[in-house]
Amino acid sequence: MDIPKTRWARTQDGADIAYQDFGQGPMTLVVIHGWVSHLEFYWEQPRYERFMRRLSAGTRVLVFDKRGIGMSDRLTAAVDLGTRMDDVRAVMDAADVKRAALLAWGTGGPAMAAFFAATHPERTVALCIDPFVQCRRKPDWPYGSTEQEFEVDLAGELAIWGEEVATGYDDPPDDPGFAAWDSKLGRFAATPASYEAFARTLFDTDVTDILPAIRVPTLVLAKEGSAWANPDAAAREAVGHDRPGPRHLGKEWFEEVALIYRDAHARGDPPTLAVAEHFRTSYSTAARWVGRARHEYRLLPKTRAGKARSSTKSRR
Repeated sequence: MDIPKTRWARTQDGADIAYQDFGQGPMTLVVIHGWVSHLEFYWEQPRYERFMRRLSAGTRVLVFDKRGIGMSDRLTAAVDLGTRMDDVRAVMDAADVKRAALLAWGTGGPAMAAFFAATHPERTVALCIDPFVQCRRKPDWPYGSTEQEFEVDLAGELAIWGEEVATGYDDPPDDPGFAAWDSKLGRFAATPASYEAFARTLFDTDVTDILPAIRVPTLVLAKEGSAWANPDAAAREAVGHDRPGPRHLGKEWFEEVALIYRDAHARGDPPTLAVAEHFRTSYSTAARWVGRARHEYRLLPKTRAGKARSSTKSRR
C-alpha cells in the first residue's frame, strides 16, 4: 500500500493539523493515535501498515497527528480539551465528512474521542476506545497515576528520550527491530520539550464529568491481563457506568449473556429478546453476543432439538 498523501486542516484557533485520507467504503473511521505519532514515519512499521490496510479495506479512514506531535503544529501554550478536540472537527471538515465513527487508544486518544462524541453526537456514528480516558488518578477514578508518579515517570522519559531503552518494550519475537523503530518514532514525533508540554497537557485533562453525556453506540476494549486489574469495571467507568452503552466484551460479559439466555430459555421466553431487553441493546446486537457466547465460550444450552450444533457447521 502506497503512503497516503499528507494534508493539513486548519483549526478554529489557527493550528495546522496533519492528516491522511485513504480507503473507500460506506462509513468513515477517524483514527486517533495514543502517545506520540508521525503520519509518514508510521508507514515504515509493517505492523502499522497491515493494520491500516485492514481498516481501509471497506472503510474510508482519516488519521491525523494530534496538535503538538508529529507533523502537526507544536503547542506554544497549554490548551484545554475543547480546543484540542477541534482537531477532529477540522480534519472531518477538511475531508468533507459529515459523520464518522471514532477509534482511539492510548495516551490522549480516548479522551479526545470521548469528548467529541459527547459534544458532537450528531457527527459521531459510534465510539470505540480503550479505558485510558483519564491519566490522573483521583478519588472517583482509581486508575492512572498520582501527580508524584507522573513527575517521576516523565523525568525518566525525558532523560533518555529517543534512546532505545526509552520505549519500555521488548522486541516482539517476529519483529526484532521494533524497539529501534519505536525509539526513532519518538525522535521524529517530538523533541523532549514538546513531548513534555504534550504530556503535561494530557495529565491535566479531566474528562470524567462529561463521560455520562455520551449517547452514541460505544465499545470499550480492555485487554485481559493488562494493567487494568478489572477491565470490566474499567470499561463501564470509562464512558459512564450509569448508562447502557459501554461494553467490555470479555469472558465475564458473555457469562452474563449466557445467564440471561439460560433463564429466559428455562421460562420459555424468547432468549435472544431477553438478552436485548436486559442490556437495552438492539436485537441484532444481542444475537451476535448470543452467537459468540455459544460458539466461543460453550456457555449456552443445546438447541431445542436436544442436539448441539457441530463445530464445523457453527463456523460456516
